[in-house]
Amino acid sequence: MFCLDYGVDGLLNLFLSYRCERIPMHRTWLPGSILLAVLLKQALGQGFLDGLFRIDCGAQTPYYEDYTYWNTDDRYITTGDNIAIPLRNAFNVTQLNTLRCFKKQTRNCYTLPANPSQSYHVKASFYYGNYDGSSRPPTFGLEIEGIEWTDVMTSSTQAVYHEVIYMARRDNISVCLVRAKGKNGDPFINALETSPLSDMYDELNHDLTWFRKYRYSFGAEGSILGYPDDLYNRVWEANTPPDVKQVAVSSFFYNRVNEVPTTVLDHAVEAPSLNDSVNLQLALDETDQDSLYYMTFYFTSMHYDDENYTGKSSFDMDIENIGKSATIDTDYSSCTCWTLANIQMNATSTLSIKLRPNGNTSFPPAISAMEAFKASMASPSPPADEKKGQNLGLLVGLPIAGLVFGLAVLGLFVYCFVSRRPRLGPGGPVPGRPENFDPGKSSSQEEIDELLALHFANLQSHIVGHIIQ
Repeated sequence: MFCLDYGVDGLLNLFLSYRCERIPMHRTWLPGSILLAVLLKQALGQGFLDGLFRIDCGAQTPYYEDYTYWNTDDRYITTGDNIAIPLRNAFNVTQLNTLRCFKKQTRNCYTLPANPSQSYHVKASFYYGNYDGSSRPPTFGLEIEGIEWTDVMTSSTQAVYHEVIYMARRDNISVCLVRAKGKNGDPFINALETSPLSDMYDELNHDLTWFRKYRYSFGAEGSILGYPDDLYNRVWEANTPPDVKQVAVSSFFYNRVNEVPTTVLDHAVEAPSLNDSVNLQLALDETDQDSLYYMTFYFTSMHYDDENYTGKSSFDMDIENIGKSATIDTDYSSCTCWTLANIQMNATSTLSIKLRPNGNTSFPPAISAMEAFKASMASPSPPADEKKGQNLGLLVGLPIAGLVFGLAVLGLFVYCFVSRRPRLGPGGPVPGRPENFDPGKSSSQEEIDELLALHFANLQSHIVGHIIQ
């Protein structure tokens, strides 16, 4: 937290002042100190400190907000134009005030840093805002690692969020915006974010790519749009179905299952009376038929019986289209989950869910939240035009630990090589001199410095060239 409170620029200034004023050093070590400090600032600014990596697409300068760092997108994509939306959005979201628009190419790809075998939550945000004055929100394709993600149907008035859980196969993740055939309008994007998942969604097959189909916070007054309200940057859409009551609990204990925010679980919708049911109808389309699904439902008892000293609740739950049923037992201020993994979806239009009383409790059925993901069976494959820049993406996306370690080793090498070399003098040795060195020909200290600088530059080029290859 020290880095966040003091600021990266402040740390840089502190480091330079400490190195330059308080420690006597050889004059050739100062450029190395500055280089190390600048690259450390760049690495800290990439957002790896808390694992959350964020790009404000279209922003002109990077900045801090909500204790995290927002990058500009020019280092992660080479195409497109940055545009400021003339009218401020009504959602009070900074990232929706700018966008990056792609007017020429068919496919435009971001290269995001990642760690191989790490599962990530990836979120893309879109808000048209009539930035081009045409009042025609475009529709275009979205891909991740060559896998078709979704058709993005943008809106003039509403922000659109798409999310996916994806396990990185290499040191970066490719996210592409694709111009749709037969569609008018240019692809664009407002924000692109990744966050690593740890000990979450254990029953989900992470070898597959999972697209978020639904994520509802039942009974909530407003939606959660991501971090910091959700530490893993997920969107929880407020949802109150018809013929139910909105209820809330005054206190709630911390829930570790999938790290669902407390502000999601302390609300619910419940049946109007003890003998009534809660009916949920979730729309599906033809592409969902025969698809593999992962669903998790979250329940919290919202009542406490002071007379009998109990807050336990029990009811039955049926998912009619897929023939799944369960008895749900919950307790006051605690969370109960029901997870269905690798479910084959047979419904063609609507997924029907019913919570019905079973006579074993004095409280009506209630539900707080749910998530549903749809799997893609396609194998990841980066686009052909993205493979050329793959190695550059590897260099850009180095994790902070490896980057700082490499810089430290390189800085130590420079220090030992330059500041501790023997000085020139009568008959003094000159390390690394060629065999045809003429001892009768004098060389100035400046010439030797120039020679060493040339060797160091060649060494840097060799290291960088090796990484890029």
